[in-house]
Amino acid sequence: MTKLETLIVPVELGEWLQSREMGKSEVYFSTIDSLFHYWDTSPYTSVYNFISQNKKELIEVILGSRGYRVDEPLYQALIKGHEVTNSYYIYWNYDKSDDGVFVSILHPLNDNLITEMSKSEWNELGINDSNADFVKV
Repeated sequence: MTKLETLIVPVELGEWLQSREMGKSEVYFSTIDSLFHYWDTSPYTSVYNFISQNKKELIEVILGSRGYRVDEPLYQALIKGHEVTNSYYIYWNYDKSDDGVFVSILHPLNDNLITEMSKSEWNELGINDSNADFVKV
């Protein structure tokens, strides 16, 4: 049997999958039923879109033939002390074109700038709890 690629699932779906007890065939089928019930009753959400585009892969996860991991949540990083400034330039930004970080506004004017990343991605750039307040997106 070929080893399948690990499926990266949205945070909300990962929490739902982790709350299910895997290990018995009757649990598998009730989980599949629950998944499709959830999918049918939650239209127009990011989880709904993910499930509708990855039905086969999710069934493989539930049946245990494919692994999954939860996608890391995204955060905006505000500079420490942002609450005492009158400036709009309080967000850490990452510039992909020159691989640098700087303080700017939240909504950058250019596609090379990123203001939302996982905490581990921010930490790799030197932005951490000592110089930023993280806000979950």
